[in-house]
Amino acid sequence: MRHLIGKRFEGESTPRSRAGTFPSSPALRTTDVSADEIARTLQDIVSETDQHMTRAATNHETMRDDLKLLTSELKEVSPLNFLLRSVHVYVIQKSSDLEKTRVELQNSKRQCELVKSLLADATAEKEIMYEVWTMQIPLL
Repeated sequence: MRHLIGKRFEGESTPRSRAGTFPSSPALRTTDVSADEIARTLQDIVSETDQHMTRAATNHETMRDDLKLLTSELKEVSPLNFLLRSVHVYVIQKSSDLEKTRVELQNSKRQCELVKSLLADATAEKEIMYEVWTMQIPLL
């Protein structure tokens, strides 16, 4: 990188794409720039670039760690969501089964009442027939 910066000042490289990057730097505005001033300016630029690169690397590592944490949390949450959906489906199915059983119980109660009514009617008929039969047979 230092080699490329050196080429730029010597005129071997293409012109800067960010013109006016250092407009306030007196070392770059004057025509009588000494080698020490250029070296000092370059050293400042390199130092600043190193700081930015270090900060970017630190931020990258932090983001990578946060992403790993988020991924692990999502892996933990995903089975829980699946379990909750399964429980929800199970509860809905059991509620439906309970409603069907309730309807069947009502139908069974009606049938039981009908059978009781038919039994009462049959018993009454039997008593009537017994009375009629006993009346027709003379007692000996």
